[in-house]
Amino acid sequence: MTAPEGCDLLIRNATVVTGETVLHDGWVAVRGDRIVGVGSGEAAAWQAERVIDGEGGLLHPGYVDGHYHLGLHLLRGILPDVPDDQPIGPFGRWLSALTPEDELVSARTAAAEAALAGFTGIVEAGSAFDTDAMAEGVTGVGLRVTLAAPMIWDRPGPEPLTGKIDRAPCDSDHALRHLGDELHRNAEDGLARGHVAYYGTGSSSEEVMAEAARLAREAGVPMHAHQNFTPADAAAEKERYGRDAIVHMAEAGLIGPETVFTHMNVLSDAEVEAVVETGMALVWHPANAAYYGILAQARSRFPELARRGVDIGFGTDVAKTWGFGDLGFAAFLTMRAAGEDVSPETLLKIFTTGGARAMGLSDTGRIAVGQRADIVLRRADLPEAMPEGDPLKHLTLTLRTKGVRHSFCAGRQIVEDGALVRADVKEIGAAARATARGLAERADLKLPERAAP
Repeated sequence: MTAPEGCDLLIRNATVVTGETVLHDGWVAVRGDRIVGVGSGEAAAWQAERVIDGEGGLLHPGYVDGHYHLGLHLLRGILPDVPDDQPIGPFGRWLSALTPEDELVSARTAAAEAALAGFTGIVEAGSAFDTDAMAEGVTGVGLRVTLAAPMIWDRPGPEPLTGKIDRAPCDSDHALRHLGDELHRNAEDGLARGHVAYYGTGSSSEEVMAEAARLAREAGVPMHAHQNFTPADAAAEKERYGRDAIVHMAEAGLIGPETVFTHMNVLSDAEVEAVVETGMALVWHPANAAYYGILAQARSRFPELARRGVDIGFGTDVAKTWGFGDLGFAAFLTMRAAGEDVSPETLLKIFTTGGARAMGLSDTGRIAVGQRADIVLRRADLPEAMPEGDPLKHLTLTLRTKGVRHSFCAGRQIVEDGALVRADVKEIGAAARATARGLAERADLKLPERAAP
């Protein structure tokens, strides 16, 4: 008889959602930061240092947010909830007022929310000024993060923030000099990584875009940018190039498999074909598209692109009237209203492997042998998970952010019995309130009466 193989962690008696199938009475074995065994029924082949009874709960790959402005997280509740009442000025003043201490608190607060919603990774959207502080804030909670040099742009264009932030010069020399600043983090396989980003939305020259693509291809990392957010943005880009922007970029070699564009709310038929043919990936924010009325002006092409095999992640972008984990439900409802369908299987893929693609990790996002041990166990005793039915529907549409019981990133526990392991939520909340008050004062923003000290 073969002796049991050793592992650090065995989670048994769970409904394991691998990303490819569902294993009832399933188990997962972890050694170090990797998954070393997956199956169902008895796990007699494993001798574990720690065994967790999943009690029938859903065990799934950790979610990855593909695009988030960590430094804007504390603006939630300060800006009005009506888009027309949000002039661009407050965003610029807020970003200009940020200190490293502010960015640390903001990143830690965002990471705490994300962890308790079932996330194990965040892609910072290229707006972190003190990247060390941001890295400390996220990894201190135990999550992964990837960062890029902030606000890379050199062309005044449709993006209204261009030139409005003191520390972000609209300058080609500056942009070319700093594009790859965060790639040094990839020398070690830690929780904090680096990628390449330029801000996008018409704010970068083709010289900067070409250099960003070259750096990303050479380093084997994603290259991120905002693109085709509104119909006005798409029209301005078409006027700039004399044809659809994505078509031009594809033919000019400015985009490829390394490219990850966020928003992409307005796409022509020719641009859809260019997206598919280049092998690029996208990050989708269906709630933002609805919030700004874009869905009333342009048909979303994301359901079609998902069916055609394009890798898509969700990106929470900026904390407004949604939180981490809400975008699957937003996608389902907004697309149903448009006569489209986004299945729970597709939603799970977007939350997991799509987000991992945006982060630049091919070995994250599934529960399989050799994958990174970024996994989340949810409670089985919540009413939203009853009665037993389609596990994927429960996970993506009814549970959403609820019921995270245990969570692990790189095999290390970050949530235990519904509470953060490496940080205290009360302390984070107190620091967030104090920091938001100070930032609002320096940025000349009035706090709502309900948030006053």
